[in-house]
Amino acid sequence: MRSSFSPVALSCGIMLLTAASTWAGASRPAIPTSDLAGIVRAENGQPVSEALVTARNDQKKVSVSVYTSAAGRFEFSNLWDGNYRVTARKTGLQSSPLETRVARGKAVSDLRLALPSSAQPLVKTDPEFLRDLPDGEGKSLVRSVCIQCHGLTEQIAFQKKTPQEWALSVDSMLAKIAPLPAGQREIILDFLNAHFGPTSSREKNTDVLEMAGDYAANVVITEYDMPPHKGETYEKTAGAKVTAHDVRVDKNGNVWISEMGRDALVMLNPKDATYKEYDIAYPGSAPHGIIIDKKGDIWVTLIWADRILKFDPVLEKFTVDFKIPAPQSWPHTNVVDSKGRIWVTEMYGNAIGRYDPSDNSFKRYPVPTPRATPYGLTVDQQDNVWFTGITYHKFGKINAADDKITEYPTPTPLSATRKMAVDKQGIVWCTEFGVGKLAKMDPATGNITEYNLPSKYSSPYDVTVAPDGKIWFPDFTGNNIISFDPITEKFLQYRIPTDFSRPRIVDIGKDGVVWFSESEAGRVARLEIR
Repeated sequence: MRSSFSPVALSCGIMLLTAASTWAGASRPAIPTSDLAGIVRAENGQPVSEALVTARNDQKKVSVSVYTSAAGRFEFSNLWDGNYRVTARKTGLQSSPLETRVARGKAVSDLRLALPSSAQPLVKTDPEFLRDLPDGEGKSLVRSVCIQCHGLTEQIAFQKKTPQEWALSVDSMLAKIAPLPAGQREIILDFLNAHFGPTSSREKNTDVLEMAGDYAANVVITEYDMPPHKGETYEKTAGAKVTAHDVRVDKNGNVWISEMGRDALVMLNPKDATYKEYDIAYPGSAPHGIIIDKKGDIWVTLIWADRILKFDPVLEKFTVDFKIPAPQSWPHTNVVDSKGRIWVTEMYGNAIGRYDPSDNSFKRYPVPTPRATPYGLTVDQQDNVWFTGITYHKFGKINAADDKITEYPTPTPLSATRKMAVDKQGIVWCTEFGVGKLAKMDPATGNITEYNLPSKYSSPYDVTVAPDGKIWFPDFTGNNIISFDPITEKFLQYRIPTDFSRPRIVDIGKDGVVWFSESEAGRVARLEIR
């Protein structure tokens, strides 16, 4: 729920606590090792709940964010020693930054900062723009096709183009994805010309969607800036394309990242916020999928180079470089089965591929539905392979026993099935990117159940299952990380501190921490429930 307070001014009282310090009268027990804590209040003295407080360490290139509790309080724990810039914001209100230093055993108190007397203009997200547009096939196709790689706000929302200009833009986009079924290009163009033409006008809804609930006070989100391109500074690279696509956490807690912008495999050590970068020998190859096998080796797909690579983290070098036989196959998502074989989706090749490292062999499984754009992939406990496709709108299954492919259409048309995961019970979970739903299938019956997300215009991308059985996925256009409890069938939604970050992939470490990529922000982040 949005708090009811006067949007005139807020004040944020911040106190640096020693390890033994506690808050008197706190709504929940204070964290014993707090490094930084405080309270956010409105100008009238009332505490402000669900305000986002961020502590930025420029030396480490890390931002740590928490939400305030119902009592307006916030706490940071286990920060690195160093200088921090602290700000608070909510619903268009943002404080001036407070500079402070964090050091163990040193207490600083009575540091206060005030927010401006007037609110800043609110920045609408894609779901808020989509809410203002009329429903229909054109809107559905724009959701499932046009914003599958970028968001609405970057390329569409603020444009007013002629029919010729839109045709050029759409054809440029279609050249980078698998071919569409007949007629869909024209439907997309009609919609764009009607609502984003030179003289088009549409009603603007100025209300914004909720950022988070009161449960968010238990969450800490830490965002790590990706390293700049080699030979460049952070400032120069900020204008370039630093794109974290996939993230995977290894058994040692290191985070592996496919960096599309400079064709590299990157490893983050979260303990000290340092990186190691490993160049990929194919310029413009756009590394995408990452999977870690039982031995700890890292497998990477190169979508524009039609290759599968293996990286040995002990030797710190690539030891397998396999070229997929079919040209323009566009390998995207990858998974490993119990026999150590690597499966990939071939987006342009309209097939599922299987690479066997033991004999360097490759087998293709053509998808029965034409132009399915195979995308997501997972393997169940029986080594059955499940797959999705952006223009597929189905669950696909390759049976391990006989290699037979079975297809299961989703109840909702134009669902744009994106990514998949299997839970401990063998239930297959899938994000429906084009319709803002989470779906599950019971393989025993073939029945598919769909769950509406908190915002019907969200675009769920990846999906993973936590050790406790909860389902986690990023909302690519809504800029949220969302969890779903299959028992209570309730969603919890957490707004990412960096606006328009475009989260894609989510993974969970053995410590239960949720990691995700912020592809348009040049960051990777962790979300921890404390």
